Amino acid sequence: MYVFAITTGLRRQEIEDLQWGDVVLDAPTPFLHLRDYATKARRADIFAIKPEVAAMLREVRPARWEDEEQVFASVP
Repeated sequence: MYVFAITTGLRRQEIEDLQWGDVVLDAPTPFLHLRDYATKARRADIFAIKPEVAAMLREVRPARWEDEEQVFASVP
């Protein structure tokens, strides 16, 4: 979670609100799609994530998940 936070630059609340449906890991360039109501600026953003971060997310992503399921169960 800390590596994710540092490399993406997302705010704590944005990380808490991140759902698996917002994370696209199977694209040629993995990316996050932040919903407008989940960001401080209240605008939707799409940005690429580093391959190393995408690999970490693949490791922690459950075999079956719901799009609305939180990526991180808790954020310290």
